[in-house]
Amino acid sequence: MLLCFNDHRIYDFWKIRTLHLWSTFLAELAILQEAENMINVIPCKPHVAPWRALLCSCKIHGNLEMGECNSKQIFEMVPENAAGYMLLSNIYDAVGNTHLCENVEQHRKARGVKKQLGHTWIEVNNEVHTIVVDYQDHPQISEIHAELLRLPKLMHDAWYVP
Repeated sequence: MLLCFNDHRIYDFWKIRTLHLWSTFLAELAILQEAENMINVIPCKPHVAPWRALLCSCKIHGNLEMGECNSKQIFEMVPENAAGYMLLSNIYDAVGNTHLCENVEQHRKARGVKKQLGHTWIEVNNEVHTIVVDYQDHPQISEIHAELLRLPKLMHDAWYVP
């Protein structure tokens, strides 16, 4: 048995981990209230990941009220991370409230929280390449753009519907 120490108490690590996973799973299934309830019964302070999953689901399913409450949890846990600000801003944007979207952005900047550029990695012929948003200086940028334009048709032909 693995143990998790928090607040001078000992908890079963696997039980905590299972609660984290189930709460994330429920959030992804749009069972939002149950996901939040599960996060709240975790006996020690939960990791930020279940709260982020729940906040993402709030955006997808347009649950503004719950999104606002959950974003506060994220801000308390990791105030220096821009993800919570971006998720809340996206929720406001999705419901058409640009004023609150701008307020979140101003609040993030006032706290000195910086956004990281979006980036991803791709492996081609056993070589890993990093792709950064708006980076146009890659020696094969035209081939990369051509492939990105080709991918949606390939996905459609494979019956993938995003």
